[in-house]
Amino acid sequence: MSRIDKHTDEDLQYELESRGYHVSQDDSGGLGCSLIIGAVIIIALIHYGAAFIHYFIALSHYYYWTVYTIFFVGLIITILGKGQQKFLNFLLYLSLLPIATYLYTFIIESTEGISYSDFIENAKTGFLKHALIYLFYIVIVPFIAAKIINFLVRVTFGGDNSNNDSTNLPG
Repeated sequence: MSRIDKHTDEDLQYELESRGYHVSQDDSGGLGCSLIIGAVIIIALIHYGAAFIHYFIALSHYYYWTVYTIFFVGLIITILGKGQQKFLNFLLYLSLLPIATYLYTFIIESTEGISYSDFIENAKTGFLKHALIYLFYIVIVPFIAAKIINFLVRVTFGGDNSNNDSTNLPG
């Protein structure tokens, strides 16, 4: 047994206090203020992003060849990496963001029944509603598409991973 096992907690606390250390309580008083400020910042960023979403969508239609090129470059990079490298898979996700933005107009045209330019010009439509839907859409759709594409690339080009030690699979 070591020397510390012979002493009680009170003895150790007295010893630490005599050396200048004090027992402190967990003070989480500033946590509420930090959460409120963080929530306000997140709401402001969402509102700011929602106000300018139509510019991003218009740019994706203006530069549609660039959007297609970015997607195909991301797809080729993922195929060359055989879907095994996380950084290249992240590049695939980033390459899916512009094409998802480009395809978002079809959602508005099918749900509202008017063209996207008429939708933007009409002030009576629920633009904020569609802007918030777009914010969720731009996170979820490219993520799911990247997972599906990555799965197909691994199945098609990945080969057998049974001899690969980097997969971290047991057995």
